[in-house]
Amino acid sequence: NQAGMEPRSDAVPGLRSDPPESVADPCEGESDLLAIRKPALLRFELQNRINEVLARASSLEEAAPEILREIAVKGDWVFAGLWVLDPGGERLCFLNSWPSEDPSLQTFIACSFEIALARGEGLPGAAWEGNHSIWLPDFEQRLKFLRLRAAQDCGLKSGTCFPLRLAGKVLGIMEFFSREQRSEDKDFLETL
Repeated sequence: NQAGMEPRSDAVPGLRSDPPESVADPCEGESDLLAIRKPALLRFELQNRINEVLARASSLEEAAPEILREIAVKGDWVFAGLWVLDPGGERLCFLNSWPSEDPSLQTFIACSFEIALARGEGLPGAAWEGNHSIWLPDFEQRLKFLRLRAAQDCGLKSGTCFPLRLAGKVLGIMEFFSREQRSEDKDFLETL
């Protein structure tokens, strides 16, 4: 200790002033600790970044491209999309995507802009209807995935979508897709 001060065992509960009889390997269990801390740190960084973006933006539409990019990059997704409710609140319309200029994804993006989804229709509509996230480890196992053909043409194989809520009301649906089959990632879903 600095200045010759010894820790007081009564100052911090559980702190010992005498060394333990055996000292554990300092690296033992380090990977377990990192496994716990990494998702928490990612969650914290992502939430802070999204809050910064939202604070600068005047609308969700303005913030969407940067938020989609942040989440997609941190989550290792190749595609991110945002669906919003139409003015009547009856259908979901595709608003924006990341990356919007990737030539390999243009078929999928065009297909998304061409359709408007009712509650329960397609993957975003199902997330809207159920008011919860949906994770698809393999698109081919989902009959309600209306854009399956376009997704396959672009090499997309799995993904997730979840509702954006404000005061309990669904404002839209965010979706994220991968070119690999991916098992459900509870840490990712918890982050969002």
